[in-house]
Amino acid sequence: MLHLSRLTKITFALAMPTSIMLFYWLYKRRYSDEESYEEKKIVTSRTVVIDVSVPPKAVGAIIGRQGATIKQIQKETGARLHFKEKSQNGDNSSNNLSPRTLSIQGSPECAQQAELMVYQIITSIPEVLTEQIQVPSYSIGAIIGKGGTSIREISHISGAKVFIERIEDTKTTSNLRAVELTGSRQQIDKALEIIEEKLNVLEEKRSKDRNSKNHVSHHHLKSVQVSSDDTLWDKPQESFPQDLDQTGLVNIYVSAVEHPGHFWVQVVGFKALQLEQIHRDITDFVTTDEAKLNYCVTQIIPGDLVAAQFEDDDLTYYRAKVLGETADGQVDLYFIDFGDNTYAFKENIFKLRSDFIQFPAQAIECKLATVQPVGGQWSEEAITCFENLTHCAQWKVLSAEMVKYDVDSKGRQRPLIKLIDKSQGHDVDIANELIRLGFAVRELNSINTSTSESKLIDEQGIVTEMKPHDSKVLAVSTTEQSS
Repeated sequence: MLHLSRLTKITFALAMPTSIMLFYWLYKRRYSDEESYEEKKIVTSRTVVIDVSVPPKAVGAIIGRQGATIKQIQKETGARLHFKEKSQNGDNSSNNLSPRTLSIQGSPECAQQAELMVYQIITSIPEVLTEQIQVPSYSIGAIIGKGGTSIREISHISGAKVFIERIEDTKTTSNLRAVELTGSRQQIDKALEIIEEKLNVLEEKRSKDRNSKNHVSHHHLKSVQVSSDDTLWDKPQESFPQDLDQTGLVNIYVSAVEHPGHFWVQVVGFKALQLEQIHRDITDFVTTDEAKLNYCVTQIIPGDLVAAQFEDDDLTYYRAKVLGETADGQVDLYFIDFGDNTYAFKENIFKLRSDFIQFPAQAIECKLATVQPVGGQWSEEAITCFENLTHCAQWKVLSAEMVKYDVDSKGRQRPLIKLIDKSQGHDVDIANELIRLGFAVRELNSINTSTSESKLIDEQGIVTEMKPHDSKVLAVSTTEQSS
């Protein structure tokens, strides 16, 4: 039998309670740490929602082409991002200049990381400036170019938006015309450089033609800060044809484009063939002695119809409406059968015979239905894409469907039409293509639910098929791109 000394017994008696208390304390501490860890997990895994007010100019940059940027932010942070509809913001207006609300949802850490990335994109966008320059009136034709090719080239290379002052029935005697440039400082400077080059080339040509010693200098480009106002060029308007086929469509050509919200079409048919013959007859007529003696233009009267060439190397004469006269004697002309504009000296234009005037103007001024531009203005890339999709000035047939008439700021009616390209073996809706490519968004109350299936396009550009009896509510696409 084990015999313990008295001292050992005392030591053992004192150590036992202490050991038990130490073990109990260690156990409680471990349990408390585990409980605290679980609480931390619950706190850090909760979902928060952060709303960010995004200026219109940054919406497209945050979304990116076909939603690429917003998808990348979601992938990197684990948060979910989507733009709220204006109705959710309590804003039912169609004003594209008001801020948009971006909702960020996720854990606090993920949401804050996504918020930081969004603000980095917003702050990286350069300040948008608007400047106005004054150029010689005779240079406007060279700056615009045939069908607007030159002005679009300026915008494409510089990145700046270029708007030309157009004044119908002008009575001004100024020999300068305003050109408005919108963009960053660098973009505007580049546009000024390109315009300066075009003015120099034009002035050299004029110098040779007129044996003049005048040259374009920097005093032509007098810049002043102005407020931005995207007004459309003032043009006459024709009625959309009512003699549609059984499908409600009419075949057309797109003859000229300013942007998808302002373009011109010609109706394919017998009248188009008649117009070609009229152009040949006018061209033959202006070479006759009768025209040179009795049909020369001696007085410029806005509203008169005349025969004019669009460019010096184009020998054909077309019907044009006189918009006004510049101080150096050039005439501002609008080609009523195409929608194009140019300038010409009055000695190079002729009055039209009455039989040439009686034929109705063939250019119909239109607007693409159901869509509006990303960020409130059509980007240069969007305009180029629209030109390519519609085969502008290439005389390829598209089908057009009349939707309704729109009334512009001057009270004029303009047809809103759908454009469909049937040349690829299947129907290509031009408006849907602009949305798919990230250049446009669907207008409110414009979604057509009459077809057997509809498409729902979410904020990230993801398309899902929906049946008419689906209980979901069709949403308006917010797929946007930087302009």
